[in-house]
Order: sequence, then structure tokens, then C-alpha cells
Amino acid sequence: LRRAGVEVVAGVLSAQAERLNEGYNKFITTGLPLVTLKLATTLDGRIATASGESKYITGKEARGEVHKRRARVDAIMVGSGTALEDNPSLNVRGVKGAVNPVRVLVDTRFRTPLDFKIFNKRGGRTIVYTTKRASAKKIKEARALGVTVVELAKTKEGVSIKRVVRDLAKHGITSVMVEGGAALAASLLKGDLIDRLSLFIAPKILGGDSIETVGALDIKALKNAIEVKSMKARKVGADILIEGYIK
Repeated sequence: LRRAGVEVVAGVLSAQAERLNEGYNKFITTGLPLVTLKLATTLDGRIATASGESKYITGKEARGEVHKRRARVDAIMVGSGTALEDNPSLNVRGVKGAVNPVRVLVDTRFRTPLDFKIFNKRGGRTIVYTTKRASAKKIKEARALGVTVVELAKTKEGVSIKRVVRDLAKHGITSVMVEGGAALAASLLKGDLIDRLSLFIAPKILGGDSIETVGALDIKALKNAIEVKSMKARKVGADILIEGYIK
């Protein structure tokens, strides 16, 4: 075009254009899925009461927005604590024509009962990441139900979360949304595995005896704090949605 005398301006809105297909872009360039950490918290940074009650911190509109986001990712990931406390379906509801994402459960000892909603075949495919500490009998029963069970090395914190993310890529998963809980969020952040943050903040306060949003990160100095960049905020019903990038 330039040789023909046509003026060409390159790189216009390149960052925005790349983000339109960021999951695929990351998968192709790194071999890893794009990981989004979705959190629903109170104004004082709490995800549940001291007794573990978390349904529902945010309002109807925010929950509807989460289902739209579920419909746009390949997989949803939760830890065993969230699975045992909430018995979530982890499917897409209220979005016409949506396909349920793969449900991913990180469960060191595979404590989650097989009659829980996450294993319901109508909700789609389920992958469980566990360790040698899990019952061989239960693993066999889960596989008989059509559940994919992957045994990984155990770390001090449980399942090796880095190996989980790498293995998800082997299953063709280019994007995953992490929905809980505090320990899983901390493991992913410490492992430098989170790309994006979606934080829903409800106009509520629970206090210091409630459950924190993110577990211990062992950060001793402010200069080492994890920074969120390119942040944007908007209201979703009565709640506020803050989004940004960690990578």
C-alpha cells in the first residue's frame, strides 16, 4: 500500500484489538490459558460470614453478569472449600444459546461428594485435580461417572496449581474463570498465574470475624504488593464491578 502511495497508519487501538481475542492470543503465544480471578466481596473485603455463608453477597444484576461471563470462558475453577460450602452447579443460567463451560475442581483429598451438583452430567464436563491423598476407590467411582480425574504432585498448599493450569491447556482450554475461594485465589496469585481481575463489590460490611477475600500471600513490604493495572469501574445494579489486569 505504501509503495502505491497510500498512507498507512499501523497499530491503531492495538491493545484493544488484542483484548478482543486475548484468551486465544495467550494460549497460542504461551501455551497457557488466560486466567481471570472473579471475586464477589463486601466493602471491607470479605467473601462470607464467619459461619461460611456467602449466598448471596452481590445482587441479582451482578449474578446475571457473572453468568454472561461464564458463557464466554472455556472453564470455571473452584477449590474444595467452595465446593463443599456452596455445592455450586457452575453452569450458565439465563443466557440464551450459551454452552456450559468445563467445571474444574481442585481438591487435594477429593473430599467433595460425588452426588454434588458439580458432577451432574447435565451441567457439562467436569475435571478434578487431586493428589495421591485421594481415595483410589473414589477416583475409580468418579471416572465411572464420566468425570476426568487428574492426579498431580502435592505441594505444601495442596495440589500444584501451576501444574493444574498447564494441564488445562492440554485439554484445549484457552480461558478459565476462577470463582473461589480465598486459598485458591492466594495460590494462583502467589504462582503469578492470574491475568485478569473481575471484582464485584457489594455495599455491605461483615467485619473482621468473617472470611477474607484472598488468603495469605506472605507479602512483607508494600513495594511487593500485587498491582492491578488498566482498571475500570462501573455499577452493576447496587454493586460495583472493578476490572483490571495483573499481567
